[in-house]
Amino acid sequence: MIPELNFNQVDQAISVHSTPLYLYHHKTLVDNFKKFEETLKSLNPTICYAVKACSTLGILKLFHELGGGFDIVSQGELRRVLKVGGETSRTVFAGVGKSVDEMRFALMNEIRHFNVESKSELETLEAVAKSIGKVAKVAFRINPNVDAKTHHHISTGTLTNKFGMTFSDALELYHKFSSSQSLSLSGLHCHIGSQITDLEPIELAYREMMRVASHFEEQGMKIDTIDLGGGFGIQYQADQAPLDLVKLSEMISRVLVPGRYSYLFEPGRFLVASSAVLVTKVLYIKENKLRNFAISDAGMNDLIRPAFYDAYHEIKRHQEEHKSTDQATKVYDIVGPVCESGCYFAKQRELPQLKQGDYLMIGDAGAYGSSMSSNYNSRPRPAEALLMEDGTVKLLRRRESYEELYAQDLP
Repeated sequence: MIPELNFNQVDQAISVHSTPLYLYHHKTLVDNFKKFEETLKSLNPTICYAVKACSTLGILKLFHELGGGFDIVSQGELRRVLKVGGETSRTVFAGVGKSVDEMRFALMNEIRHFNVESKSELETLEAVAKSIGKVAKVAFRINPNVDAKTHHHISTGTLTNKFGMTFSDALELYHKFSSSQSLSLSGLHCHIGSQITDLEPIELAYREMMRVASHFEEQGMKIDTIDLGGGFGIQYQADQAPLDLVKLSEMISRVLVPGRYSYLFEPGRFLVASSAVLVTKVLYIKENKLRNFAISDAGMNDLIRPAFYDAYHEIKRHQEEHKSTDQATKVYDIVGPVCESGCYFAKQRELPQLKQGDYLMIGDAGAYGSSMSSNYNSRPRPAEALLMEDGTVKLLRRRESYEELYAQDLP
């Protein structure tokens, strides 16, 4: 969906920064964080924003100022957190493929814990920690074998996925490494997928984690942290219900015990997706006997979700939308300039009749938009700006120059 934007701000941003252009809405970002915080208040958890959703520094800084921690999956993301003054004591490192250099860098910066996903990773982490005289705090990532009922590319909680380990494998590792002087085995973690709008799989996963925690404690493990991941779904389409936060809060009160552990959650999409639009200009209108194409200056390199996930994004015409009395509509394929048939944002979408030079706003673009963008076809990535509540526009990221596209190349 598209947030209620100040059209004068949008016009100002377009005139200064041109298109394609990512516009984030400050009020929506703040409201989303506070809404999530309120939902979980009975647990007093640490909310670790999933940096991969949108890693723009200005967004990270805002969540840090709101009291959030961070969920990272690379050294680059940790460096971004450090750049905005984020607290490493509230930062957790996830991912199946952490390198030795990444482990060393995270240990030197004293992150809260590593979410460990395999025996070989734990062995490597122990060796790295020992080599630099550090103790690595570890949470075992448990794969609860719960189907999140979401897109197969973003399902992570079943045994066919590469993520996590079974309870029995994790328990075996606990017994093997519990006496290590370089590891502190004190946490459990799970994350079953993304864009989950059905409460049932979340409750199944949470119940399984509490059961697993009890088994570990019976085996002598002193657990201080339960990291329950993220994956909370939003409303991309009018007929699609988002995850019900009231029911989530009620479920949490039934399943989780406040004060028993330090609870962590890792929302990403929920906090940022609805806050942003990708603004793009209609370059050409092209028609044939079967299709009407609106060709935009944004491409799949700017927003890959429709091509990658066949994802739906609401699209509105901005061109004087607040003043327009034109009610004529037409069905369009909204496509971009990249030389791929997969370069599109919508197919057979009914919109107000478009003309060359109109601007379109593509909604829910805040998550996995700019962070998954690329320079495919040697296209500079868009500028990014934040629409402030006082009516001003704050530049978060300038548009790349053509020189920057090949600055690292050696001819």
